[in-house]
Amino acid sequence: MRDEVEKQKRGYRDKSSIVRPDGSEILVGKDWLKRKAELWARAGGRCERILSDGRRCRNEAHDPHHMTPRSKGRDDRMTNLIALCRGCHNLVDWKRIKLRDLRREYVALKHCPKHPKAAPYDGPVCPACDAEKSFLALTD
Repeated sequence: MRDEVEKQKRGYRDKSSIVRPDGSEILVGKDWLKRKAELWARAGGRCERILSDGRRCRNEAHDPHHMTPRSKGRDDRMTNLIALCRGCHNLVDWKRIKLRDLRREYVALKHCPKHPKAAPYDGPVCPACDAEKSFLALTD
């Protein structure tokens, strides 16, 4: 079901955007771009994830993340969105765990000094270093 009156009240213009009777939203096109701009403004352009030491991540926000997964009833309201940097977003999606459960695990992850832009890892060797080593062995 769709609530066309509420959709008009909220100012959504794209014919594919939906406001459900319970107030949840599915935004597309310019409506979704507008929502992302609102999210970036709320976040001040920075990742909104809180690290284990209580400080906020310092990285620039790149991705909107749905706290309740899109696959479980997509809802594009601001209350369900958080702005994340690429590293935090990859970590959240890769582990498929809730943000509040990340604190312990994020501290344990390692960051490679040789590959600072690579995602944090929890194995014995940086995946980028390991791939590089394998490539060099093949070319020798």
